[in-house]
Amino acid sequence: MSRERHNTADLGGAYVLFPGFPAPIVTWWQDLKLLDNSSYVISNSGPSQTVNELTVGPLTRQLVEVPFTCRSENNPLSSPMDRTVHLKIHMAPQSVVLGEAATVRAGMEERLECRAKGAYPEANITWTLDGKKLNFTAKETRQIGSDTVSWVQFVASPREHGAVLTCTASSSTLPDPPVSTNATLNVTHAPLVRLELGASLRPDHIRQGDDVYFDCLIVANPPVQRIAWYKEDTEVKHHKTAGVLVGGTNLVLQSVQRPDAGTYTCNATNAVAASRSNPFTLSIQYGPMCAQERVTVTAVEGEVVTLQCTVDAYPANVTFYWLFNNTVDSTRFRPSEYTVEGSVSRLRYVAYSARDYGTVFCWASNVVGHQKDPCAFTLQPAGTHHSHTVLFIL
Repeated sequence: MSRERHNTADLGGAYVLFPGFPAPIVTWWQDLKLLDNSSYVISNSGPSQTVNELTVGPLTRQLVEVPFTCRSENNPLSSPMDRTVHLKIHMAPQSVVLGEAATVRAGMEERLECRAKGAYPEANITWTLDGKKLNFTAKETRQIGSDTVSWVQFVASPREHGAVLTCTASSSTLPDPPVSTNATLNVTHAPLVRLELGASLRPDHIRQGDDVYFDCLIVANPPVQRIAWYKEDTEVKHHKTAGVLVGGTNLVLQSVQRPDAGTYTCNATNAVAASRSNPFTLSIQYGPMCAQERVTVTAVEGEVVTLQCTVDAYPANVTFYWLFNNTVDSTRFRPSEYTVEGSVSRLRYVAYSARDYGTVFCWASNVVGHQKDPCAFTLQPAGTHHSHTVLFIL
């Protein structure tokens, strides 16, 4: 409480009437209520003065509301002379009220109002958010009647949803304790969306046949109304028989295959807006497969031919094996007899006699596994000898 109840005030009201005859009567009034009529005359070297001094106390807030009137009259034929005064009592704020500011929009400049009631002179008003000084862009404070009103311009962020906004008012002249009020901030915003691969999965070690699941992590106010999943720009629909399970914030891809690779996102919509997550590129590792049809090569004895073997694999860092086979013989080629460039290997081959014709096979392997079906080259003899090199590629 403020200290006004413990003090008295001398209004010191005096009217000096000169010349005046007879001497006036000076009285104090509050509305129609006579407060004091004990005036007296003082005489110094100059004209006499009629004085009425009024002492008011104890001081209360109610005394501020009704003015005091000093009246001077000396005969019934003349109108009395009145002068009115208002008490200005130093008072600490009684209470603090926050305006309708509990709900704000993220990223938008909002106007917040705090009203401290019953302070004189103007109260000191401070703003805090979760105990720290509020980071406002502008502030205005004004005395309106017995209220001190503070306005601030404030831009909230989504992370400030649920923070406690506090307005505190204190007297600038009295030692009374400050008064405060608070409200929990309700910050509305578009969904904040983040896509993550399942915690137990390693993004660089997903292989064909594995089960893959994604989590769509969402922070939204108001709550999300719809969640959608996309691969590139095509929405992913729930398809249980195809191993695609869509369940709100979760997407499960069972026994993934090469076509399942691509960029995935999730999209969340609430009453404010729709937001799309970060993209996640799903890479699926698979073992080597032959990337060409079976090749038939016709060559004369002694002719050098280059056989090119191309496989499809991820990762593309593969190891090759070459093998010659016919009804009589089976021979594996040494690494020095062929070259390797990524997923392509080339073998220089010469058929020196009839027994060197047959089928040449090419296999590859990577960290996922070995190629099941080899690439094949059928070598058959030609009728005429030519001394040149032939390159066979797909």
